[in-house]
Amino acid sequence: MISLSTTTSSTPVPRGEGTVLLKSHSRQSRRMTSDANALGSDSAAGVDPQKVSPGRLVVGSYLRSLRKVRGVSLEQAATATGRVAGTLSRLEFGGNGLTPEVVHQLLQEYRLAERRLEHSLVRLLPSKDVPWLEEICADITPGAGDRATALLHMASAVRVYTSSRIPRTFQLREYADLCLGPNPSTPLAGPVPVLRLDAFDSSRNWTLLLDEAVLRRAPQNPVSMASQLTHLLSLSEQAWINVRVVPMNTPAIPLPYLVEYTFPREVLLFREQFTYTTGAQGSRRGHLLEQMAAAACSAEVSRDLIDQARHKLKGL
Repeated sequence: MISLSTTTSSTPVPRGEGTVLLKSHSRQSRRMTSDANALGSDSAAGVDPQKVSPGRLVVGSYLRSLRKVRGVSLEQAATATGRVAGTLSRLEFGGNGLTPEVVHQLLQEYRLAERRLEHSLVRLLPSKDVPWLEEICADITPGAGDRATALLHMASAVRVYTSSRIPRTFQLREYADLCLGPNPSTPLAGPVPVLRLDAFDSSRNWTLLLDEAVLRRAPQNPVSMASQLTHLLSLSEQAWINVRVVPMNTPAIPLPYLVEYTFPREVLLFREQFTYTTGAQGSRRGHLLEQMAAAACSAEVSRDLIDQARHKLKGL
């Protein structure tokens, strides 16, 4: 079972937990490895970033994680499949050439030629028979949680809005157990775990837009919720973690959970639970996220509101 931080369980993310914005950042550029250097050469070769579909991005990032888990270098994988390293890097970042045939070749190279796994990945890829997958895909097969983690591995920044519960990556174990329940409905772990992610290292920036309704909602376990808020306040002290509370009087949006990831390419990918969107549909979701960000309280006021809610819970 894979979690997005070292302290959480693989709790299904609530509806609306994701938006992804891909663009270049100088800090990340300084940290790029040979994989990312190859990506740069691809970009110069005329890759159209607007053609990256959500399904190809999900599949490509997952194949990248599997390659790293298997200890296969980018050059080795490229040679084994008859490609140059730059081309394979482009495919791992959702390039147009990522086809069912490529998926099959790479899984064989990684000694993971399982029919169920291959089917789970291929069904996410757009084709002439399912053109709508160019802008939207739903990942509901086993391994969905692992593939969401693989996307985070490639992100340099993540922005999350939620009005339902504190997101999984920010959760303590006891809070995560309350949210998960005894029978999670979404299969999270695939046949091969992806690399474990330390979500809160300084290599990526986080912004949490927390609806005030989450703070005011009566919890099942006040003690656990108070501990969770203490943890949230502790996280907000880190320079790369920005926690902002969205006031109750802010006009509601129809999605209780929305996430935005920043990647090396200028592509928008929005995630709601395990549904990903780009293009025009993604742009509409991005507008909703911007509305919540504009309405959010300052970091200082947000900390005060979270601290007040924490003290109230301790008195119950």
